[in-house]
Amino acid sequence: MKDNKLNLTEISTPPERALERTCIHRDYLAHSIRYSTVFRRVKRGMNIIDIGCGRGYILKGLYSNKLKPNLYLGVDIRRKALENLEKFKTNFRVETLQMDIRTDCYLEQYSNLFDLAICFEVIEHFEAKYLDYVLRQIKRVLKPGGILMLSTPNFNGKAAKNHIHEYTAQELRPYLLRYFRIENTYGIYASQREIEPELSISEHFIYQQLKEHFDTDILSLIFAPLHPYQSRNILWILKKE
Repeated sequence: MKDNKLNLTEISTPPERALERTCIHRDYLAHSIRYSTVFRRVKRGMNIIDIGCGRGYILKGLYSNKLKPNLYLGVDIRRKALENLEKFKTNFRVETLQMDIRTDCYLEQYSNLFDLAICFEVIEHFEAKYLDYVLRQIKRVLKPGGILMLSTPNFNGKAAKNHIHEYTAQELRPYLLRYFRIENTYGIYASQREIEPELSISEHFIYQQLKEHFDTDILSLIFAPLHPYQSRNILWILKKE
């Protein structure tokens, strides 16, 4: 394995897959839930940094929901991805930064500036030896009391093909605690097999009642926030002291 191994392959869920088999695709729903969690926390006038921003889905959501930030900084290693953010510059104060978050130090100019940092589905794409540096960089740019929303797979014994290193919650937690206080954790992506055995008696009763109306994939996503460590993906809410 090369020291600088990095996988930029995306396994995305485009909108045209949202209604596969006339049902809402679970992957698409999981992405939507993750983004909506951000929008519930955002307040107009915030400074927001989006690390691994990709094609700008978060920025598009901010625009659509009229959540105008004071500053939005989109960070990605791919210049082509950042080009998608250009069209929002006429409405928002948008800056872009092409960098390798694993090794570059360009974020030093933004020390203690951001209210909210978003890092969704990024850290599993590089080796664990870079994680300390990445978390230290993110902490640097957050204001005291600032929040990092970090989403990554919860390793279940079989990693996705496009991932370099997936963490179990137990493995990731000590890294996070070196730099942040853990405010909360939510399951974001889960399957019926992962969630149904974990339900309490009361949750199982509700699950069975709703099963008459909703697909089990949808129900698993609804109950996943209550069982983060059994979910396939976890959203960590982290605070800079």
